[in-house]
Amino acid sequence: MELDWLKKRVQTTGAVTERMELVESIVGVPSVRAQCRLLSVSRRGYYYEGCPETPENLRLKRRIDELHLRHPV
Repeated sequence: MELDWLKKRVQTTGAVTERMELVESIVGVPSVRAQCRLLSVSRRGYYYEGCPETPENLRLKRRIDELHLRHPV
């Protein structure tokens, strides 16, 4: 069941994150699989949850930023 209004909305919605937010808010489309297909969003991307940053990694990023600000060239 492909909805014409959804196809038009997808064309005007450019960012993938915006399209991901539309999944599950669509009434009348039974599965997440069908919704992702209609919105041109991969299911893998929809279900992905990023890993939290480790304190060590955050410390290293902060140090790199400090060095870059001191020596920008």
